[in-house]
Amino acid sequence: MSYKSFDELPALMTVSDLADVLQISRNKAYNVARTRSLCVLRVAGQIRIEKQSFLDYLKTLKKAA
Repeated sequence: MSYKSFDELPALMTVSDLADVLQISRNKAYNVARTRSLCVLRVAGQIRIEKQSFLDYLKTLKKAA
């Protein structure tokens, strides 16, 4: 799914959502999700990323740049 703004992101993002927003492959998105830089939840065995955690993660990337 393609998002036009951060406001459109769901409260719990999938790895596919993460890959789409960051414009990276799903494998790389799984690697990002495993870095513990994001708050990752497991729902029925599937990975979900909290929207606020993702936005905080982007802020840390911006500061590091």
